Amino acid sequence: MAQFIQMDMQILHNSALNSDEKIALALIMDRMKSSVQRSEFFDKQHQAHYVIYSVAELAQNLGVGSNTAVKILKKLAQLGLIIKQRVFSHATRIFLPTEKSESTQMLHSTTTKSQKVTSNQSTLNQNKYTDDTNDTQATVAEHIKSDALTVLGQGLIRKGGMPSRLVDILKVYAFGSREKLYTYASLIFKAKHWASKRASAYIDNAYSPFRFELNTLMTTALVHNIKTIIINAHKKAHNPNGYMMSSFMRLFEEQANAYLVNNA
Repeated sequence: MAQFIQMDMQILHNSALNSDEKIALALIMDRMKSSVQRSEFFDKQHQAHYVIYSVAELAQNLGVGSNTAVKILKKLAQLGLIIKQRVFSHATRIFLPTEKSESTQMLHSTTTKSQKVTSNQSTLNQNKYTDDTNDTQATVAEHIKSDALTVLGQGLIRKGGMPSRLVDILKVYAFGSREKLYTYASLIFKAKHWASKRASAYIDNAYSPFRFELNTLMTTALVHNIKTIIINAHKKAHNPNGYMMSSFMRLFEEQANAYLVNNA
C-alpha cells in the first residue's frame, strides 16, 4: 500500500530549502504526528515530544548518501526548523521548535489539497473557522520565526554564556530573523576567539579576560555599545560584517586589558 505524507505550504515555498531538505522536514513533521500520541516519546525535561529519525533511515528514504543526510539535518537545525539533542548511549532526539505551541498543531493538520483551515487548525482563533489561508499561514510563519528566535536566544545565554540583556538587544536588531541573530552571535564569538588568540602571544592565561562570566567590564561595554556598532555597520560600512568583527575585536581587547590592570 502506498504511503503519503503532507507537505505544508510554508515548507513548499521556503526558498531557503532545497527539495531534499523540504522532504526531510515533511518526513520529520509527519513522524511527529505519531510521537505526540505516545508517552515514550515525551521528554519531561523539555516538556515536548520528540522524533527519532536516524541518518541511515533518512538517507534511505530520500535516496541520498549518509553524508548528504547529515548535511540536511544540520541545515534544518541551523535554520531553527528542528532542534537536535544528543542523548548519551541513545539515538539523537529531534524536536520541533513549535511542537508545544498551537502553531504546530495547525501545521500538522493543514490540508494542502483544499488549503482551508479545518476544525483542528482553529486553536489560534478560539475555535472559530476561517477561510483566509494566507492570513493563517502568515500567523503560523510568525510563530515559527518567533519560537526559533527564542530557542536560539536561550541557547546563547545558557550554552554561550552571553548576558541576557545582550541577547535581548541582538534579538531586537535581528528584526525577527533567526539567521540574522545567528550571524550577530557568530561574529561576537569569532571576534572574542581571535582577540583571545592574539592576546595569548603576549600574556599567559589569555582565556580568562575574554570570558563573559568573568570579565564584567567586557559584558557591560558590549551591552552599552552593541546598538551603535550594529547601526553604524549597516549605515556606514561597505562590509557590515567586517565592520562589526573589527569593532568587536577592538572592544574585547580594550576590556581585556582593563581587566588585567584591575586584577594585577
